Amino acid sequence: PVRVVRAGHAKLLGQVTAAVRRGGTLLIEDVGNELPLGLEGVLRPASGVDGQVARIGRSDVDVAPGFRLFMTCPSQHPQFLPEVYIWTTVVNFTVTFPGLVDQLLSVFLRVEAPEVDERL
Repeated sequence: PVRVVRAGHAKLLGQVTAAVRRGGTLLIEDVGNELPLGLEGVLRPASGVDGQVARIGRSDVDVAPGFRLFMTCPSQHPQFLPEVYIWTTVVNFTVTFPGLVDQLLSVFLRVEAPEVDERL
């Protein structure tokens, strides 16, 4: 199951620590242009004796297998520090009108004129 928490939540680091320890999936919503304090160690864990270790706040936490972290932000063009782009994969899911038109045209051709769709 995916655990969802907002970036401004008072117990965010506790939620992150629990997900890192148990190996669950965590979704942090509404991250601004600056990451919440304490997440840097999660985004770039260090190698430990028995695997990966994340520094969360002042604690070192063993990263359980299967831990996944996803973050969303309300901005269409977030201005993260360059390091964030190095540590993460940033995906822009913005829907534009021309992109939507292209997708609908593709579906229409596939259904109504498959011979034209095959030639494209």
